[in-house]
Amino acid sequence: MPITPLPTPPSRTSPSTFSALGDAFVAAMPTFATEANALEANVNAKEATVVADEVICTAAAAVALAASNYKGPWSSQSGAANVPYAVSHNGSYWQLTTNLADVTAKEPGVDSEWLLIATGTQWQRITSATDAVKGNGYLVDTSAGSVTLTLPASPSEGDVVEFADDAGTFATNKLVFGRNGNKIMGLAEDMDVTTNYASGKLVYSGAANGWRV
Repeated sequence: MPITPLPTPPSRTSPSTFSALGDAFVAAMPTFATEANALEANVNAKEATVVADEVICTAAAAVALAASNYKGPWSSQSGAANVPYAVSHNGSYWQLTTNLADVTAKEPGVDSEWLLIATGTQWQRITSATDAVKGNGYLVDTSAGSVTLTLPASPSEGDVVEFADDAGTFATNKLVFGRNGNKIMGLAEDMDVTTNYASGKLVYSGAANGWRV
C-alpha cells in the first residue's frame, strides 16, 4: 500500500519559508497517519498468513517424513516404534506422533498417539459386517445377504463415512448402518438403505442430530 510522500519540512535556517512549509507539513500529517496505519494493518495481516503457512509447511514436512518411513500394516508390527514412523490400518494411513515402547499397545484410529494421514477417501469392498473408519469409503456387496456397517463410536463433528452399492442389490438385501450409540438423522435407531445402486456419505454433525446423509 503506497504512502503519500510528506512535503519538505520547515527549517529554522530558512525563516522566510518556515511558516509556509510548516503549515504544509502539518496539513499532510492526517493523510500520512491514515496511510501508515493502513500499511501497518496490511503488514500484520500478511505476517499472520506467513505464520499460518509456516505451520502448514511444518506439518506437511512431518507427514512427508513419516510417509517416507512407512513400515507396513500396523498388525504386523512389534516392539518399539520411534518417529518418524507410519503404518496402514483399517484402510487408512497413520503417522506416529510420539515414540512408543510397544507399538502394539496403541492402535491407530483408537489411540491419540497416531495421526491420520489425509490421502483422500480410502475405499474397500466388503461383503460382511464391518466396523467403519472415519474418512473411509465402502463398496458394499450385499448379493449374499444383508450387511451391517457399524459407524464409529466416538466421532467428531465433520467425520465422514462414504458408501456405494457395489452389486446393485440393496433392494434385495439391505445395507444397515449401525448407529453405535449415536443418532442417525436425528433418530436413535439404525438406518437401512434399500435402494439399488445407492451411494452417498454420512457426516457427523454432533450429538443433537448425529450422522446426517
